[in-house]
Amino acid sequence: MLGFRIFGRALRNIWEEMLPLGAMSGITFVAIALAPLLVVAVILAPLPPALLILTIPLALPGPPAWMALHVVANRVANQYAIRWDQFFGAFKANLRVLWLYTLVATLVSGLLVYNIFFYPNAFPDAQWAMWVAGAWLAAGVFWMAIQLFVIPFFVEQENKRWRTALRNAILISGANPFMTLILLALTVVLLVASALLAPPLLVVFGPILWIMVGTTAVVDRVTAYRKSQEEAGASDADKTPERIMDKWRSRGVQ
Repeated sequence: MLGFRIFGRALRNIWEEMLPLGAMSGITFVAIALAPLLVVAVILAPLPPALLILTIPLALPGPPAWMALHVVANRVANQYAIRWDQFFGAFKANLRVLWLYTLVATLVSGLLVYNIFFYPNAFPDAQWAMWVAGAWLAAGVFWMAIQLFVIPFFVEQENKRWRTALRNAILISGANPFMTLILLALTVVLLVASALLAPPLLVVFGPILWIMVGTTAVVDRVTAYRKSQEEAGASDADKTPERIMDKWRSRGVQ
């Protein structure tokens, strides 16, 4: 099936560039984990609460590092070589690009989690509350699934707009539901297994696994549609990711 094929290709992409991707992924994990680790240390140690002010500067490198890893993953998925200067160049170029989307995505995620637990606890005796919580859970799973594709589309598309990337991620998920569910399930299972059985693997390869799966899927679907358009004699203007996804509204590409 398509989902298994793309997942296998993503693992192959990581394997072919294991050393640089592992090192870049490890740096990204540390950049993302610094602020949460400080919060945990303040709570458990306990350390002075005033140290929480340091979470602001410690959180700053996380989003640009995450974006930089997407950029090099996109190059690997498109069969290009990668270098460290490309990773650090993308880091510098995206110091502010991802922050807006990160804030919005965090807010939406928090709202979904809140509603999943709110209704069963606020209305414990109401049967409808479990149905509402289930609906919010389904929305949460869908929101998590499209996160595989949002940033990869932002990197791949010429029009660098988050609204376009989010729309494209929703469309590819809707056009390929089984592929999306398979990719999400396999990725989450592998991440959880590595966290339980070999935590160092999660640190080194966790970020790049999530990113490479989504990036490989986006590149595969865009490439497949471009090929179909070339066979149909489409113009170059119809081969951009934006135009491709517009056509996916009425036609799922499997």
